[in-house]
Amino acid sequence: MEKFADWLAVMAGKKRVRAAAIVAGIAILAMFSFRCIRHGMHITDSYIFYNAGKAIVEGGNLYGPQEWRAFFNPPFFAVFMAPFSFLSLAGFCVVWYFFNLGLLVGSFLLSIYLVRERLRGIHVLMWLLPLVIALRPIASNMTLGQSNLVVLFFTLAGLALYKKGLPLVGGIVLAVAVSAKVTPALFIPFFLYKKQWRMATGIVLGCFLFSVALPVLLMGYSKALHDLAHWWNVTRPMAVAMGPKATGAYVPGQTLRTFLMRLLTPSSIEAGANPTYINVLNLAPETVELLSRGISGLMLALMAWNFRSSPVSAQTTAPIEFALVLLTMTMISPYSRKAHYVSMIFPSIVMVHHLLEGRLDNGSKKLLKAAIIAALILGTGAAPEICGRTLSNLLSGIGTIFITAMIMWSVLNVLLFKERTTLRKEEVENGNIC
Repeated sequence: MEKFADWLAVMAGKKRVRAAAIVAGIAILAMFSFRCIRHGMHITDSYIFYNAGKAIVEGGNLYGPQEWRAFFNPPFFAVFMAPFSFLSLAGFCVVWYFFNLGLLVGSFLLSIYLVRERLRGIHVLMWLLPLVIALRPIASNMTLGQSNLVVLFFTLAGLALYKKGLPLVGGIVLAVAVSAKVTPALFIPFFLYKKQWRMATGIVLGCFLFSVALPVLLMGYSKALHDLAHWWNVTRPMAVAMGPKATGAYVPGQTLRTFLMRLLTPSSIEAGANPTYINVLNLAPETVELLSRGISGLMLALMAWNFRSSPVSAQTTAPIEFALVLLTMTMISPYSRKAHYVSMIFPSIVMVHHLLEGRLDNGSKKLLKAAIIAALILGTGAAPEICGRTLSNLLSGIGTIFITAMIMWSVLNVLLFKERTTLRKEEVENGNIC
């Protein structure tokens, strides 16, 4: 991989090659943008968000009978979308697409800022490998106009402000992500465990401001609390729908729970008249539900042990810890699908950074290389453009995106343990601790 990286660096330094790559990139982006904007005018997530914003402006209902199938984000996200609703649908699709494109670029820049001090002198692989690993989730988000890039950007922005020494402000900014989609709330117990009280306080305060105070101010007390309670009531059926089901039912999603459900119960990996099964056991759905909760608990316990307080400086280990929280919140959430794994951008950048610039022993380098190669193969190999629609559906049903995230999660835990051990030895040798 070092030779390939050196070759890429040399090629990127040639003006003609760089110019050709820029022209090709612009052409591909233009074609992809046209497809996404045109697709957004149909009943996709962007269309649903547009109507949710209009409901806030016009005083309509966000959650009618069975409306959770259309809009099940918290009410704050509808408030977030309200300014966009003053545009025409076509104008909104254009603005929303390029807004998300800006969030994507911003997420890359924030990710790189979190792992290194300077944005200059970045190796081309720092951009290329994470882009390829997360390409399918990125494409899904851009095509459907989903909210995951909003969540990722504000999560990383909050963490960047924390790194900059502004924990209270960082917590409030991160609360935008929590208020738009609940899963980043896992950062609250993380910062409490790390005794970062101001950051945790900022998140809780921001959640109150964005989830309660702002909707009450804009919609009135009774309407805001009604929508908040209604949202809570409609997310439960969504969780149940992606949880234990009758034998033979279709189980969608790329979560720990749905992965185990398809593997250990006779649950279909696709909807239709001729379902496909990949299960190796025929356990009861309720048993697998308990198993998934147990594994989730073990994952959190392992992270807590690996995150335990120590005199080690957080500058080196904090990005790895942030990456682990991002991956965990996506994997154990009951709602995660392929598009939600756009969060893999940051963990991918952390891994590539440590491979290129970290002080790793040969064993750690080989482990990171193997994990990155596996992520590249699993992350992109299941694309229908590569392996065909039938095989792609089968691989997605097996859970290649989830497996990719699990590989990254495991390797990052090993990397964090080794990094902490190395830093602790150095501090002992320097006489900083006994």
